[in-house]
Amino acid sequence: MVKQQPVNISFEADSVSEHKTTMIFLTQDDKNGLKGFFKSTPGYYESTTLRSRLAKRVWTTW
Repeated sequence: MVKQQPVNISFEADSVSEHKTTMIFLTQDDKNGLKGFFKSTPGYYESTTLRSRLAKRVWTTW
């Protein structure tokens, strides 16, 4: 079905939502130092970019 008058659709960059989660856990160790854990989960667009970059990379060793 084709309309005689097409409807305008606005795509604004501010309307795209990207969600990224980053967690950092720090605890004091036995020697009064810090030890920690870092985890980052990229959003959809960042993960797409990462996968594309990794697909182009030549892997020689694992």
